Amino acid sequence: GEVIADETTDDLHVIGEYHGTVLIADDTALHAYQGNADTPEWSLSLGEGGWDAETLFSQGATSIAPLSAALIGIEADDLSLIDLETGDPIAEGLRDAAQEPTTGTWITLGEDFAAYDETGQQLFSRDEGEDMQLESAGAVIAYLRTEAGQVQAHNAITGL
Repeated sequence: GEVIADETTDDLHVIGEYHGTVLIADDTALHAYQGNADTPEWSLSLGEGGWDAETLFSQGATSIAPLSAALIGIEADDLSLIDLETGDPIAEGLRDAAQEPTTGTWITLGEDFAAYDETGQQLFSRDEGEDMQLESAGAVIAYLRTEAGQVQAHNAITGL
């Protein structure tokens, strides 16, 4: 029940909470805290990401499923997928991402339709990303909707 950060009294911005990992931005960095720790697990410079604390947001922070990465940024079509354990960027220039729960694979959409394993290694990349919308991922399948409204099912590991 302890308060970790208070946006009304501190010069902090709570970006999101991911099953125990809290992302907080101050004027210089994005910090990841575990539980009620006094020191962050990791920090990323806001300047290096091209971010500012007041406009930085997290897409998908309300997910009920445990996630291994956070989709953050200042523009909805230029988000970064950041590993919550290490703070390392997995992918950048995204507009959407989903974690396939069976394998832990991250399915991403930006200019490309791509996938990354749990270590951040790219599994595949296809140049169809701009024309697709990510619907869901599960049972090793990524479901994408085309501009024409058709649903496509792709293997989350191979992209086929």
